[in-house]
Amino acid sequence: MSTVRREAQNRVKSLPVTVTVDRELLDWLETMVGNRVFANRSHAINRSIGFLKWSLENHPELFYGRPVNKSGSQQTQPVRQQQNDIDQRYPR
Repeated sequence: MSTVRREAQNRVKSLPVTVTVDRELLDWLETMVGNRVFANRSHAINRSIGFLKWSLENHPELFYGRPVNKSGSQQTQPVRQQQNDIDQRYPR
């Protein structure tokens, strides 16, 4: 490979990769590309991973399903106090 070509490749932001995708996801992806929601498969994958990255950085609780402190540790859920006026034969 020539030095000029190698330097050109180093400037490119995108890199070729190979991934394995479930059939259902691939069918959906092809439908989205066919409906021109995305220009091509690469565009769809880049946008999807970009959105996942943004979601994890800004709203990790939407992905993980539980609150996370800024320090990265999980918050504990408050302990529910037992109420004496509730009939214990019919718990909630």
